[in-house]
Amino acid sequence: MAGVGDVLRATLKGVTVDSQTFNNVYHYVVASGTETNYTTIAAGIETALQAAFVGLEALLANDVLTGELELSEWDAANDEWDGKATVTADVIVGADVGQPLPGGNSIVMRFITESLRRQGRKFIPGLIEDNVDGNDIAAGLLTAASATAALLNDNIGAGGIIITPCTFNDDPLSPHFETTSKFVQTAFVNTQVGYQRRRQPGDGV
Repeated sequence: MAGVGDVLRATLKGVTVDSQTFNNVYHYVVASGTETNYTTIAAGIETALQAAFVGLEALLANDVLTGELELSEWDAANDEWDGKATVTADVIVGADVGQPLPGGNSIVMRFITESLRRQGRKFIPGLIEDNVDGNDIAAGLLTAASATAALLNDNIGAGGIIITPCTFNDDPLSPHFETTSKFVQTAFVNTQVGYQRRRQPGDGV
């Protein structure tokens, strides 16, 4: 059962240019309520993410497509993620037929948290040449991405719980291990193209 203080991880999986795979990871802490059905929670997150991206996906390359969302819960007793549910996730369905940039080129969203030293970041693939001038992101795309970032900052109602987006440290070597830092309703989109380096095949944005 998910209850107040529990930490959830939603991993949004998809493909981008040249069929490269990517993962977008979202962390949440349960702010109120309880819910025993994790599929209900996953579906609630998927619905919220879909609503957040609806104004942006038309400007992303049509190579970009998400397929599923995996929900996990942090098991503090064993210091590991416990897989709970997987749902279909048509969150991003890119529609722009323009020439895409290489898959690592991304829109970078930054989310301010309660701790000044910790920020949330999201790398969104699917940039096309027409929406970039040198390293600068075009105004129309920047506006759409900013609207998406603002929605990703919001609390989500999922079944019987309200969840708040946050960062979460699952590195046992870090002094901040097992700590969360909630988003504080301030989000920014970098005006220049970012690049997500993949550390191993299949990982990334």
